[in-house]
Amino acid sequence: MADPTNEDRSEGNEISGYKNPLLPASEWGWHPVGLRITLNWLYHKYQIPLFIVENGLGAVDTLEEESLVHDPYRIDYLSGM
Repeated sequence: MADPTNEDRSEGNEISGYKNPLLPASEWGWHPVGLRITLNWLYHKYQIPLFIVENGLGAVDTLEEESLVHDPYRIDYLSGM
């Protein structure tokens, strides 16, 4: 098995890992299944309820007409959990 390089890393605020080239990822390198795994790991470690705040997906949003953000990409991402 080849050693992963730094380019293969997906960095996070607290936890980082290796990118999986077979899975689609957000602009920041995260995949919804990875989010679920991380939430499960944190819950089992601390045994406290966890909540996704804000929108659960960091993305560069664009304001559309009437100052609304249409974000089907966020819905698709979270549906993948």
